[in-house]
Amino acid sequence: MEDKKTLLKKYDVVVIGGGMAGICSALASSRQGVKTALIHNRPVLGGNASFYIYRLCKPMVVRKLLCLK
Repeated sequence: MEDKKTLLKKYDVVVIGGGMAGICSALASSRQGVKTALIHNRPVLGGNASFYIYRLCKPMVVRKLLCLK
């Protein structure tokens, strides 16, 4: 059995998914003063759109960081 860390907090709104709709929903509720949590399962926000862009650009980014041509 895996060790899982449990974090208990109270929120008025919990948004599942950091895609465009989830980001907009979380921003809208938090701007109204509602205590909001945004839960996403990837290292970057944007849902599938950002995932594919990240995958396509990753080799180029790595080359630039390493100053390779």
